[in-house]
Amino acid sequence: MAAVIGNAGDVQRPSGRASSLTVLPYWPSISETDLQSLADDERVMATWVSGYADTVQTEKTKGTSLLAGQGGEARVGLMRKMVNHADGGAKHFKSTATAADSFRAIVSGLKTDLSRVADAAAEAWDTAQSSGGTSAAVSAMAPFKAEAASLYRKAEGLKVAMVGDGVND
Repeated sequence: MAAVIGNAGDVQRPSGRASSLTVLPYWPSISETDLQSLADDERVMATWVSGYADTVQTEKTKGTSLLAGQGGEARVGLMRKMVNHADGGAKHFKSTATAADSFRAIVSGLKTDLSRVADAAAEAWDTAQSSGGTSAAVSAMAPFKAEAASLYRKAEGLKVAMVGDGVND
């Protein structure tokens, strides 16, 4: 799946001179809609693989009397390995769905926060430009850019903490 920047379901990227000087350098290029779609796909895979594990487990239980001796033991052992492998796959897909959901929340939250900063910066830009010209307006953007950088660092910290907690394992 190719990520679409500016997907209709995403928090929309602000525009204008104030935004370009403050929040756009920190604006995530990843689509939260695409992350949600990825999480949904991973959940579907987890369900499918889990169903496969259940089917193999049922067949293993039903078929214990099909083969006797070493053949039967080998069949049961192989089917146990298949169930364990499928259970591991289901766990993996559930984990990646959770990670994608978490990343989506971080990206969406950051974009929402940056949008608020962009709105405030646009107001400050207009006020400063009307009273002191373009150079005053540019100077007035410094605190907004600092706030955007702080929000970005905070979001990066959340992502690192999430990965460090094993959510992405």
